[in-house]
Amino acid sequence: MAINFRGIVLPTLFRLRGSYLYKYYKEFKLREWGKYEKLKEIQRNNLFSLLSHAVNHCELYHGISVDSKSIESTLNNFPIIGKSQLVDQRERIIAKNYNSKGKYENSSGGSTGRPVRFVQDKYMWDRNMGMKLFYLHMCGKELGERELKLWGSERDIFKGSVGFKTKIENVLYNRKLLNSFKMSEDKIVDYIKEIDRWKPKILWTYVDSIHEISRFILYKNLSVRCPDVIMTTAGTLFDSVRKEIQEAFPDSYIVNQYGSREVGDIACECLEHDGLHILGQNQYIEVVNEEGQSCRSGEIGELVVTLLTNYSMPLIRYRIGDTGAFKRGFCRCGRETDMLEQVSGRITDHFINSKRELIHGEYFTHLFYHMDWIKAFQVIQNDLDIITVKYVTRGEQIYEEDLKNIKAKIKHVMNDDCSIHFERHHNIPPSASGKYLYTKSLVRR
Repeated sequence: MAINFRGIVLPTLFRLRGSYLYKYYKEFKLREWGKYEKLKEIQRNNLFSLLSHAVNHCELYHGISVDSKSIESTLNNFPIIGKSQLVDQRERIIAKNYNSKGKYENSSGGSTGRPVRFVQDKYMWDRNMGMKLFYLHMCGKELGERELKLWGSERDIFKGSVGFKTKIENVLYNRKLLNSFKMSEDKIVDYIKEIDRWKPKILWTYVDSIHEISRFILYKNLSVRCPDVIMTTAGTLFDSVRKEIQEAFPDSYIVNQYGSREVGDIACECLEHDGLHILGQNQYIEVVNEEGQSCRSGEIGELVVTLLTNYSMPLIRYRIGDTGAFKRGFCRCGRETDMLEQVSGRITDHFINSKRELIHGEYFTHLFYHMDWIKAFQVIQNDLDIITVKYVTRGEQIYEEDLKNIKAKIKHVMNDDCSIHFERHHNIPPSASGKYLYTKSLVRR
């Protein structure tokens, strides 16, 4: 067996660069099999420190009392904020005393298209990167082992290649980066060959990118070398999508990882596929209903995140825009963490009909299952009773009977008066972030 020299060298390089990410990675590994109550105690202490800091140094939170003896109840005294508050109240959320040299600005386009700018710092970055390494470890991939990253990068399309710094990092990490922002069939063929040639331990990818490749593999009846693990992120891993990826890569473990640019990595499946592990040292997660009250285990609600590692701009009870549900009990693997039973997708993935019933986005993705003549699709709710279905075909032929069937099934959940328009396109571009949206609702809630 070849010696993984990168696993030996990289920790030293991290230290020389002044990064503590490996230190935090080891901390997470040390607590990997810790008892639940001990882990919750660490989380509560982190939560108390952040809330106390925010009350003392962030204008938005002045005057809120924090009780260390009932810290989780105290959290209810803080308002739930969304992306609009993050924009409008930005200066009131930034800590006035925090002048960390490692402070930097980050941004996210968000589902509304309204740019969201926020301040992060080196402490948050190091802990989040340590968590990324831990998730890879949890799925069987250790530092320095080969990984292939299939990622959307708008910048690389304009520049033609990645920068010198990224090239060096890829060599050090033993990582190869493939740009999935714009994939033609020729590109997909090249990427399949690269997977065969590179033989990665793990393939880390946008959900929609590997789904598109998987559908091509199945349509062309191809075979490809299966990485040990395919880790999907940056999108909703619907059951139907997972099934197609698994059919294309039958010997790979398909695991789902969940996070966002604002708050970092939140949760990840292990190889047991028994829900997503929340390692609560970095975040505190709530699932709330429309009234802001806590949901029971198994009940789908909106995910609200308190980031415990960003003291420059504390994000407390941040409405991230996704829906999900807590799982009752621990994972079969034996790690005693809180669990997300599922992440159901963006709020805008769900449609709402004229009866004010919420229709899960996955309902619409199922309508296209096994329709190999459709290469890509997107279902958009323009108004309560107006639906647009965009689709891209693999060839010239259109199967009108399939479209008629899709139309009938949409009317079944929306209503008979719903107006459904089909639009044939040559290409359906991803969003500005590189993510592909299968469903999108423009209806205000």
